[in-house]
Amino acid sequence: MEQTMNRRVDERMMPTITTTSVTPCSKLLFWLLLADIVLLPLWMFDGRGILGGPGGWGAILMMFTICPLLLVYHAILWFVVWERQNRRRSQCCVSNERLSSYVVQYHAMQFLVQVFMDDGGDQGNMGSIAEKQFGFGKALCGAVESVLFLVVMILMVTMMVVACKERPLQNQDKEDHDSKRPGDQLEVYESRT
Repeated sequence: MEQTMNRRVDERMMPTITTTSVTPCSKLLFWLLLADIVLLPLWMFDGRGILGGPGGWGAILMMFTICPLLLVYHAILWFVVWERQNRRRSQCCVSNERLSSYVVQYHAMQFLVQVFMDDGGDQGNMGSIAEKQFGFGKALCGAVESVLFLVVMILMVTMMVVACKERPLQNQDKEDHDSKRPGDQLEVYESRT
C-alpha cells in the first residue's frame, strides 16, 4: 500500500515537458528569418545578376514594387515568430517543425524563381538563366516561373498562418510550480513516516 502511494506521488511530482528542444538548426532558422528582412528583397532585386544571368528592367521594377512588400512581410513574420515563440525564453529559435520546413522550402523556391525568371530590357526579351545557361525553352521557363511564383505566394501565406496559430510558449518554471498541488508536499512527508 505504501509503495503504491509513493509511486503515485512520484508520478505527480515529475515535471511535464511541454516544449521541444532547441537545436542549432532551429536557432539558425530564427536568425535567418531576421536576415531575410533585408536579404530576400536584395536577392529578388539582384539574384539574377549574382547568378550570372542577364539583367533588365525587371530588377528595377522589383526594387520599387515587390522588394518593399517583401521587406514588410518578413519583418512582420519575424516579429510574429519572436512574439509567439521566443518572448519568454532566453533562447531564440524556430521551435515549430512545420514552420521550419516551410522556411527551407520557401528559400529553395526563391532561389529557383531567380533561375527561371525571364527579364526584358530596351532591346526586348533577355531570357532567363535557365534559357541561357542550361538550354531550357522559353515556354517551359515561363510556365515554371509562373508555378514557382504561385508556390512562393502559397508558402508565404502558409508560413504566416502557421506562425500566427502557434501558441505562445510559457515559462517552464511557472508551469511546473502551478502543476503541483499544495497537498503534494504533505503527502510526501506523510508517506515517509
